[in-house]
Amino acid sequence: MPKEFNTSPIIEGIFRDGKQCFLPRVESMKESRMTMLKADSLADIESWPRSKWGIPEPPKDGPPRPEALEEGTVELYIVP
Repeated sequence: MPKEFNTSPIIEGIFRDGKQCFLPRVESMKESRMTMLKADSLADIESWPRSKWGIPEPPKDGPPRPEALEEGTVELYIVP
């Protein structure tokens, strides 16, 4: 499997500039479904559980997080 693209510099810049950041959580591999959920900070992301690929994903438990499509204010999507 190819190595994942390092998005850390992009995410750091988003928080440094005071922007909102939404990251994916795989909801169903079978249905190829993801949800884009809000990250509050770099520390927040670092505390997330890792997927089977070692990628941090918003936890399924805990308080609900805003979803990107519900916010209606997303100006840029970066999709590999």
